[in-house]
Amino acid sequence: MDQNAKKIQSQRLRNRMIEALEICSSLEDISQLGSHETLEIAKDYLPHEDSYTDKIFSTEEQAALAIFASALRGAESATHQVTWDRVWFEKQEEWLTLIAASANARSIFERRGRFDEEQIDPKAK
Repeated sequence: MDQNAKKIQSQRLRNRMIEALEICSSLEDISQLGSHETLEIAKDYLPHEDSYTDKIFSTEEQAALAIFASALRGAESATHQVTWDRVWFEKQEEWLTLIAASANARSIFERRGRFDEEQIDPKAK
């Protein structure tokens, strides 16, 4: 894969990560999708830690991703069965931490916004 194709792929991943952050920052979305599906969506699009330094992510976005990943691991560890119970999520410190970390990361990512998915976006440079 050439460099341009890799860059486009990274831009698309970044956009999917923003979508995952939107889901994980919403108690309503989490309770509609359930614990298992929410965790799977986030893990599917969360880049591996070694790719946080990809130029597609600003330094601030990289730090937010690391905090989000830690909160995601905490929510996963605290969840022993699949649930859609909003009240349960509201009482779980780990899920509240995930929601807060997601909201923070989302606001940081929104500063540069979504990137073009068909050509190299000037914001990605």
